[in-house]
Amino acid sequence: MIARGVGSVHGINAGVLHVSLPGAAIGDGVLVKSRSVTLQGTVTAINSAAVTVMPHGAIAGVMPGDAVQTDSASFMLALGTGALGRAFDARGTPVDAGKPLRGLPRTRGPRIPLQISAPQ
Repeated sequence: MIARGVGSVHGINAGVLHVSLPGAAIGDGVLVKSRSVTLQGTVTAINSAAVTVMPHGAIAGVMPGDAVQTDSASFMLALGTGALGRAFDARGTPVDAGKPLRGLPRTRGPRIPLQISAPQ
């Protein structure tokens, strides 16, 4: 995980987070760490006062002052042969009734971008 920017939550409105996050760019992955939950999100808007983050999950427990950082690993997956024939959601979480994936944790091994251009 490479943190380009580190900041904090300033406010929460209609399910989105308003944060200070130096160096953030539209589309960046974000990691929000509160006392009770750690969740990922995406930078969806930037203005002179704040960065807007769309969280990927429930925000219950997130509050002003919680830590936020950009996370280049948010949109990367470590996949192997155990993923063949399986169904995954947009974040790479298995959604079928198959056995739990075994092998390297998601934080290790070669990573494949979730968004990549199709071969020509």
